[in-house]
Amino acid sequence: MQRNDPRREPDVRHGIDHRPTASRDARRAIDALLSDNEDVIRDDVRLAASELVPNVLLHPADDDEMRVWGP
Repeated sequence: MQRNDPRREPDVRHGIDHRPTASRDARRAIDALLSDNEDVIRDDVRLAASELVPNVLLHPADDDEMRVWGP
């Protein structure tokens, strides 16, 4: 399957646990995918995860999972 195929499976699947370390755990899951410290999008993606995880905790669903596709 091509990298730009919308049916492609995510590179990272990370369940969001309802605990104080949830944002940190999500950032670490992203770090596993974007491990290059020089990656220009890494900090932006980590910031987005930090902002979105609290919303998941405030508005829980049955399947609280973060899905990330690499560039």
